Amino acid sequence: MTSSSQSLDMNGITAVEIATFNGDILTMTAVGEARLDSTIKGNATFAVEHIGSLLYIHAKKQHHRYGGAGVTFIASLPAGLHLKLATVGGAVRHHGPVQQLEVTASNGDITITSTGQGSVRLKGANTNIVTDDTDGLLVITTAKGNVRVTGCQGSVTVDSSQGDIRVTNVIGAITVHTGDGEVRVQGIRGSVFLTTSNGEVRINEVVGPVSANTANGTIHLHDTQGQLEVVTKSGEIHSERIKLDPGTTSLLKSANRTINIHNCQAPGGLEIRAKDYQALKHNSLPGYAIQVERRRFFARFDGPHIAKLHIETPGEIHISS
Repeated sequence: MTSSSQSLDMNGITAVEIATFNGDILTMTAVGEARLDSTIKGNATFAVEHIGSLLYIHAKKQHHRYGGAGVTFIASLPAGLHLKLATVGGAVRHHGPVQQLEVTASNGDITITSTGQGSVRLKGANTNIVTDDTDGLLVITTAKGNVRVTGCQGSVTVDSSQGDIRVTNVIGAITVHTGDGEVRVQGIRGSVFLTTSNGEVRINEVVGPVSANTANGTIHLHDTQGQLEVVTKSGEIHSERIKLDPGTTSLLKSANRTINIHNCQAPGGLEIRAKDYQALKHNSLPGYAIQVERRRFFARFDGPHIAKLHIETPGEIHISS
């Protein structure tokens, strides 16, 4: 392996692109002098080119084969850049503020921290992705791999074909989809839209409307405030300490399993309706007018602006305060 270090001329540069193979990319912004450290293995080399306002740093093979060859880059750069990073067979790690960040990685993990208010777009294949402290638009796509998002003040979109997804402490709307994997969200102030074809869904401490749908898996709701549309085609629904906004209509629906509701609140009053269930168990609903007849359940707690909750399942329904 051969290592080298050089200063970078950033005069007139507003965008930087770094591309490599069989090696990692580590970038940092707003940390001092602009520099590039490189480690070359095998019959590889690299070039640094100025193309107008773009600084293009890219690894190159010297022969027809990639085997045993690759380049790792470590770059210290100024803040406020349009930054594009790509590697095949390596990891990408970035820390620091950007105007815009795009990352593509295959067979290597992506870790992004403290990017400021710039937009961030991450794409991986066979890649685990971790972000922390991003305050702009965040879009993540991965063909296979787990995703963990923490601390974002901006909208978040995550799309994964296979892998678990965890999103915590976000101020903004989130949209999450995985074809196969567990989805967990916690500490969200904004709308939540979740779908998974196969996997459990856990939703905790959300202030905002929630839409959650899984074809196969149980859905857990705890400490939410806002309108709900929660559907599972094969799984139970468990809710605890949910608060419905005045005047809204919410739905809890399971195609074949039990729905549990504990401590459902609505400051404007609440109307609960259910029908065609297999069995109903309810207790401790003080102040509610309750009617039960022929597999139909109706409960109402009067208020100035009634919220409605519809429950649909051919299985059991358990309701308690």
